[in-house]
Amino acid sequence: MAIWVIMPYSAARKIGGEEFASRLRSAYESFGIAWRLLDDIRDLETDMARGVHSAVYASLDDKGRRLWDSIEIESGEESINVSVDTCAIIQSESLLGHIAKRIISELGQAATLSADLGLDGFADDLRILAGPVVEWLKRG
Repeated sequence: MAIWVIMPYSAARKIGGEEFASRLRSAYESFGIAWRLLDDIRDLETDMARGVHSAVYASLDDKGRRLWDSIEIESGEESINVSVDTCAIIQSESLLGHIAKRIISELGQAATLSADLGLDGFADDLRILAGPVVEWLKRG
């Protein structure tokens, strides 16, 4: 992530000045947030099994976090039951949908900032990246 932000920022600062570079950095940061959130959705099962605190974990209420944290401690059938209970909370609270909406919002913000800087191709690419998430939400 640092390379995705620092390198374009440094180059943009030399080419377009501080304001241009700052706006480009914001676009890349929004893209990075979207990327991270999408990765957390995709790695949900693995993160849960390993006790990794992801964006999904952070979105849970206290009960959900306690369940998530206990999955790694439990074994066998009990671990499966706790995982199922945790997934039920995730589903009942529509947490993945909320995170997906944030992904779309961050990609939209990155696209708008990029277009404002005259980087229309990059802006188009960011909008295209949001497409599968939008479709996933619609199927929902």
